[in-house]
Amino acid sequence: MTQLLIVSDSYNLRVSLARVLQHAGCSTHVVSPGEMPQILNIKSFDLLIFELRAPYESGLKLLVSIRSLYKLPVIVLSSTTYPEVRQRALMHGASAYLLKPAEPEMIIQCVRQTLGRQKSDHPVSQLPQWQSYPNIDIPPL
Repeated sequence: MTQLLIVSDSYNLRVSLARVLQHAGCSTHVVSPGEMPQILNIKSFDLLIFELRAPYESGLKLLVSIRSLYKLPVIVLSSTTYPEVRQRALMHGASAYLLKPAEPEMIIQCVRQTLGRQKSDHPVSQLPQWQSYPNIDIPPL
């Protein structure tokens, strides 16, 4: 089963993302940014979903640290529409950049594509096609 780590300051966002991805067949673990180093040192994941919030510089520095220490793809989720923040996130190692609020279908498709790019033999097919789950949404925060 695909193991995902969801990192955000927002409890509501972490729980909403986890529900969406669990319905898609993924195993999820949710933490705040402060808890992330500890969990990455004791458990391995296939993918990290990281919420980038203001101040962006500290989030981008954290992204650089993640990419230098751990060999796992990172999807950045952010509400900023500044092109330079998106470009810098991708330049510093983000595999993808999603703008909040993101539709559940977009999130699952991004996870599929990111995992598919990382390893051709990764069991991306374990992620079923998205179905409608009307009680699940991703808050814009």
